[in-house]
This record gives sequence, C-alpha cells and structure tokens, in this order.
Amino acid sequence: TCDGASRNARRSVEKARNYSYTVLCRPTSVVHSHSVTGEVPGIRTHPGKNKEVFFTEGRIGVTVWRVVAVMLALGAESWNLVNLTFSGERLSEHFGYFTVQSNLLFAAILLWMLSGARRPAWFPQLRGAATAYIILTGIIYAVLLAEPDEVWSWDISFTNLAQHRIVPIMAAIDWILVTSPRALRVRRAWTWMLYPIAYLACCWLRWGVDGWVPYPFLDPTIHGIAGLVPSTGQVLIAFVVGIYAVAFTSKLSHPPPEEFEHTDAEDAPSALSATPEGAKNFET
Repeated sequence: TCDGASRNARRSVEKARNYSYTVLCRPTSVVHSHSVTGEVPGIRTHPGKNKEVFFTEGRIGVTVWRVVAVMLALGAESWNLVNLTFSGERLSEHFGYFTVQSNLLFAAILLWMLSGARRPAWFPQLRGAATAYIILTGIIYAVLLAEPDEVWSWDISFTNLAQHRIVPIMAAIDWILVTSPRALRVRRAWTWMLYPIAYLACCWLRWGVDGWVPYPFLDPTIHGIAGLVPSTGQVLIAFVVGIYAVAFTSKLSHPPPEEFEHTDAEDAPSALSATPEGAKNFET
C-alpha cells in the first residue's frame, strides 16, 4: 500500500544518511571511516603518484628491520653501561653525550611504533626530529670526531659501529622507505632545532659548574670563548641543513597534507552512490 511504500522510502533515506563510507588514503593504506548523519563532512583523498614501491608499517619486513635497529641501539648502550664499571666514567658524563641521547631517543620512537600504541598528532614531528638527530650523530662523528683512518673502516668497536654508523644508516633508510600514517608539516621543522640549542646551552652551563664538556669542539678551555664561534656555528649550520633535508625528504613517502582534496557536503550523494551499497540505497 501507499503507507507501506512511504515507510520503506523513509527507511531507505535514513539508511543512506547513516551509511558509513570509507575512503582509502594512498599511499599509506590507512582507511579513514566517517559516519554520515545529516550533513556530510568533506571526503579526503590523496590522488598523488603511485608510491606502492614504499613499505608500510605492519609488514613483517618493516617490523624485523625496526626490531634489529632497536636491538643494535639498546645493545650497544647496554655494553657501554657494562664498560662504565671498568672505566670509572660517571653516569652523568656518559649520558651527557649527544650520541647516547640520540640513540636512546630513536630506539624509544621505534618501540612506540612497534607497540602499535595510539600516536598523537605531533608524533610525525617527534619521529622526524629523532631521525634527524641520529643521522647527524653519524655525520658529525665522521667529520669532526673520528680518526682519519676510522671514517671508512669497519674494523672498529661494536658500540662505535652500532651507534655512529649502522643505526644512523638504518634510521635514514627507515625514514625514506617506510610510509607514515600521518603527514609531516615541513614548516614546523624549525622546532627540531630547539633540542640541539638547549643541548649546547646545557653543555656550557655544565662546563661552568665542573669543567666537563662532552666534545673537544665545544670546550672553551681549548678554543677560548671566541674560538667556539666557528666550531659551534658549523655544527649548528649542519643541524639546520640536516633537519630540513630530513623534513623535505619526507615528501617522498609521507602523504603531504596540502595535497589532500576536500569534497563539499553537497557532493556526498555522489560519493555514497559510488559504492554498490550506496547506489542500491539511493535507487530504492
């Protein structure tokens, strides 16, 4: 009857309004679900280039890669702590090295990603900063601290090999090849410089207290206050260049937010009807 047809029509319209549609955002293979009730929000898509050559989180190869990196970083640091009992070095001095701090931070980031725990919106910035720090650790060590015959040699101690070479290289590969579920905003990369600047300030503050500095190029006793300007300036410039290189490299595999398209609410019926179930509902 007419009443029955009207009820069926109302149910079909209500079902269409509450229809949950999903849009697959490439290249991350992360599905975003939205519930349509009344007014339909914009649909986000990422048409971009075909980047399926990159790896995604959760794949067994990516997981194994990150587990190995964590084991190397933490294993080398554990060996360092064992050696402390024989060297007489104080813990406060050991953890004052940027190498130690950057390796521990990078390992913590990998463990966070491996755990599958929820990540806040600022996590891509933290991951990017940790990646930049660990890569720059390897570069600055090779340029300023390593012996000339050590730069291209693999016949070095396990801790040096892991913390200054293997882990930084693995971090760079992970950053370039493994896609991120969240986009990185390059314009916020300047905040990554806050930690290195604070580190320098703390080093000189400690030098004023007990005369200890972690690296020779930061030692006012050797270079004098004025002599620190060239060496420190070179390190800061290296950090600026390295940080923005890492940030811009993220565009290779991380979905940039500015490329997301937004569909207006009035286009929602066509979006819904694009799916078989949505088309069936609207035809009813």
